[in-house]
Amino acid sequence: MRMRSLESRIVLLFLVLILAVQAAGFIAIRIGIDQNARASIQQELVVGERVFRRLLDLYAHNLTQGARVLASDYGFKQAIASDDSETIVSALANHGERIGASHAVLVAADRSIKASTTGKLLGSFENSIIDLLDAADKSDGATGNNIIDNQPYQVVVVPVKAPVTIGWVAMAFPVARQLATDMRELSLMHISVLVNAPTEDWAVTASSLPAAASTELARRMETIGSRPRFISQIRIADADYSAQILVFAEDAKQTAAVVLQHSISDAIAPYQRLQLILLVLTALGIMVTFAGSMIMARRITRPLRQLSDIAKRLGAGNYEGRIDIGKNDEI
Repeated sequence: MRMRSLESRIVLLFLVLILAVQAAGFIAIRIGIDQNARASIQQELVVGERVFRRLLDLYAHNLTQGARVLASDYGFKQAIASDDSETIVSALANHGERIGASHAVLVAADRSIKASTTGKLLGSFENSIIDLLDAADKSDGATGNNIIDNQPYQVVVVPVKAPVTIGWVAMAFPVARQLATDMRELSLMHISVLVNAPTEDWAVTASSLPAAASTELARRMETIGSRPRFISQIRIADADYSAQILVFAEDAKQTAAVVLQHSISDAIAPYQRLQLILLVLTALGIMVTFAGSMIMARRITRPLRQLSDIAKRLGAGNYEGRIDIGKNDEI
């Protein structure tokens, strides 16, 4: 029984050692994978922010070109010169619809609102247009971001010249849904565009996340806030994400924020096969170690058991048997 107990202890010692080594290696590899995945996610979010800003610049360029077509139209200039309000509004509406603008405005030379396709303008929208007039004159066009009717818009202003400036054409384009679609197609990350007012909760205007996840993100924004920053981990709808918060537009009353999100689970997924292989190798290592330790334990205990038997025989007074030593080692 004592020999069997020694065998068990030897086998157990080998198994504990191999398990400790394998567990330490597995934990180290798992931590390394997690850290590398998170570092990669952070870098991808930085790249995602550049893609986002590049998309905004691309939208602005295309929309500015579209607005310039109307501003350079001879018939439109004639309508401005003759103060033909009906023709002006019709031209603004038709051209705005053609290029996807939801708001089209003509600003007179005295910087008053001459015509609009949406009637009376919100104060913040009108102010953003007026703020862009000087920049539009200097560079033949200017763009900015604004919040109109609780939706984020990109605003484009171009001068109307004949040959001096006789007015400005301003157009506003809803960008939230287009941003969400394009960012999702260009990258593996999700994007959510949210708007809030000081006395209201955050509301999602567009998101590539499922509806339940985007709603939960809106609730989480109450505690996260809209300050531009990187968030290493945020749990949304039973999934972990890293996120980058950007401010799209803000005024005294409202803020529009863009949240870029990258799934941590998706980033780690390619390494799961490696972890599975490691687990299989660990299991095989334990089996080999068990078999080897059993053989080793028996080689150690067999001569000890023979010694015990001889000692008992000698203790009983039987000195006639031979004592055979088959090995030259210590045992």
